[in-house]
Amino acid sequence: MLRWWNEHKLRTEAKRSLRQGRRLMRRKGKALSEEKRGKVDKALEDVESRLQKKRQSGPEVEKARVRLENALLEAGLKKHKGVIRQYAESIAWAVGIALLIRFFLFEPFQIPTGSMIPTLLIDDYIFVSKSAYGIKLPLVDDYLIRWADPQPGDVVVFPFPVEQWPKCPSVITLEHKLRCDPNLRKSDSLPSAAEKLGFANIHDYEAQRASMYAHKEMRERLAAVQKIPCEDSAVDHVDCGHPDFGKDFIKRIIGISGDKVRLDSNRLFINDKPIGIQQDPGVHACGGRNDFPCMCIKQEETLGEHAFVTQHCAPEGLHPNWPEFDLTGARKEFVVPEDHVFVMGDNRDNSSDGRFWGPEIHTEVDPQPQFQTVPVRLLKGRAVIIWWAADKSRLFTVID
Repeated sequence: MLRWWNEHKLRTEAKRSLRQGRRLMRRKGKALSEEKRGKVDKALEDVESRLQKKRQSGPEVEKARVRLENALLEAGLKKHKGVIRQYAESIAWAVGIALLIRFFLFEPFQIPTGSMIPTLLIDDYIFVSKSAYGIKLPLVDDYLIRWADPQPGDVVVFPFPVEQWPKCPSVITLEHKLRCDPNLRKSDSLPSAAEKLGFANIHDYEAQRASMYAHKEMRERLAAVQKIPCEDSAVDHVDCGHPDFGKDFIKRIIGISGDKVRLDSNRLFINDKPIGIQQDPGVHACGGRNDFPCMCIKQEETLGEHAFVTQHCAPEGLHPNWPEFDLTGARKEFVVPEDHVFVMGDNRDNSSDGRFWGPEIHTEVDPQPQFQTVPVRLLKGRAVIIWWAADKSRLFTVID
């Protein structure tokens, strides 16, 4: 095999030199003396004749190619490349090929959190197929050509899609009012003030505030409200942009355009049909960098053509249901919008995903729960293989 490759490489180089020599002779050959033109013509014929002989050995073809190169140099049709130019061309080719691979074929990605445990662990290194669904324009969130659609069960990488923290301006404004008017919390006007700012009730405000406090950067922004003068507008002083906006996230596609999705007792229902599961009877440590305040149960799930393992807090039923009940007590189902996908982490009770990126509000005016989906155009690609992991037995594992 190695001998065949070497022979093929030598013959390819000879063909390239032959084409280049003919091109130079057409452009500059008439200006040469008869002697120099004769030497180049003879060298060209020698290379051509050796290439036509299928049994001609690679080394003999290479010798003919070298004689042609020397004839071109002596005739002044080619110039010797300097060392700096050779290095520059080599580096340029290497960089060009690397960028081509990264933009259009494969991109490496490091797993930053434990949201995809047990499928992917923190500090796993994976390759993402950039061409799984089509060819995207570099640095632009749009497809030049799209030949496939994302499928349920695909593990995908995408930039975080939420630009502003949900209901942040309303939380900031009400926090400011409560600080400047301590009696407001004790009065009957607080629920009315919360509703005027878009909250369903005071409990909705407290839930949104708690979600902001759970994020370190948003907690620091809320603390800054205490320093804002009462005569000023709080929203003019506090940035409500989502700290994760634009950062790369990796999750599993649960629903595609038109799918109805809900999670009931740790079991997914897609279009009213439960997906196949097989639960592990044991209890395991949840893993990750932080001590998660529970043990976990694992179950194998089948979604589309993918079979994978998810984990949930034990005991079963601790965080089992999503979306929550609406005002009538009926279980709601979330419908994925057109040309979007709904994503979740395999570490179901410790994952920042589409269940929590939008305001989870059910009101009489708008009973449909609002959750954040990911536009298909934002998908950078599909995760395909683990190429480095601390556990060597997981090296080069295909991601399902």
